[in-house]
Amino acid sequence: MKKRFRFFSALLAALLLFLPLSPLTGGPFGGIRAVAAGSSGSCTWRMLGPILYIEGSGAMANYSPINPTPWGTNFSHVNVSEGVTVIGEYAFAGSNLGSVTLPLSLSTIGAHAFENCTSFSSFPLAATAVSNIGDYAFYGCTALPSLAELPETVQTIGDHAFGGCTALRMISIPETLETVFPTAFIGCTALTQISVDEANPRFSDTDGILMNRDKTALLCYPAGKTDANYNVPATVTVIGENAVQSSTLKSVFLSANVTTVEKAAFQDCTALTDVYFAGTAQEWEEVSVASQNSPLLGATMHFNHCPAAGDGNHRFEQGSDVCAYSRCSYKRTLPPVLKGDTNGNGTVDSDDAIYLLYNTLLGEARYPLNQPCDFNADGSVNSDDAIYLLYNTLLGGERYPLKT
Repeated sequence: MKKRFRFFSALLAALLLFLPLSPLTGGPFGGIRAVAAGSSGSCTWRMLGPILYIEGSGAMANYSPINPTPWGTNFSHVNVSEGVTVIGEYAFAGSNLGSVTLPLSLSTIGAHAFENCTSFSSFPLAATAVSNIGDYAFYGCTALPSLAELPETVQTIGDHAFGGCTALRMISIPETLETVFPTAFIGCTALTQISVDEANPRFSDTDGILMNRDKTALLCYPAGKTDANYNVPATVTVIGENAVQSSTLKSVFLSANVTTVEKAAFQDCTALTDVYFAGTAQEWEEVSVASQNSPLLGATMHFNHCPAAGDGNHRFEQGSDVCAYSRCSYKRTLPPVLKGDTNGNGTVDSDDAIYLLYNTLLGEARYPLNQPCDFNADGSVNSDDAIYLLYNTLLGGERYPLKT
């Protein structure tokens, strides 16, 4: 009897060696007991100690909080083998992951794939051929390193893809990027620099601030910048959705070229107290300001304020050397005006006579003059002066000298 008991005890012990007994806690999939190996989409997986191996070719399966991964969350490293092309949704969300090895074959990181991996501190994407970074892919990865260099293959950065990555200080955008969601970097409170490859045909940067290519749209003012004031470039006409959200700016200077402020552009800008607008109060009323911009609308408005620090951004009336903004004393140096060059193109010809005629017929507002134009010295400027100027250009200055 004792021999039989010892035999069954030994058999039971041997069987227990092959049963998975690793209860997991934490993350959205906490409390689920992992198994040792299995399949995931067209790939396979296996757990060896703290390391999870994803192998095979093609795409992993997608998961969710109600359809969790079979491997749980209790692992510290993932090794994804060459041949795998897609990391599935929620694949490693909420896990103890600290580092990952990714293959060159990888093209897509699914939504929520690394969400809330708060110990994840390596960023190996630069060694891959990833083209799509899904929504919330790295959301809440608070230990991501200060420099995130994206591979030269990235085309899309999804909604909240790097949201809440509070250690992220810099990110480099390659030539290939085509789409970046407005909320891609929301909550990146340390982010101070977004740099864009100069060859990118859709995006650019100015002082680490993300713009579209021709700098007519402000897309992302990094929330980690500590400047108290910001002069929005005069080229900007649109301040994009969530563009300045959560910044610590106290004042913003807007040119009169701004026509649109999109949804939540200034949301959570709790320090904003003053907005300096280059145009008039009536012009500000014509600017389209979308919802969730109460910090902007609640700030003290200052109108007709010159936002410029350089000559190129001031506003001048035709022929005037003084900035047209009432609160600006800047003066420019005007080149000498060539007598008779009414259209200001540097030469005197029949076009100037036509320009002067248009001035007399259609008005100063449409055809402003840069000099006194009583060329026949009769005491008034009218169509006779345009005819006199035409004679000057056709028959010469000796017969028809310009008398002003």
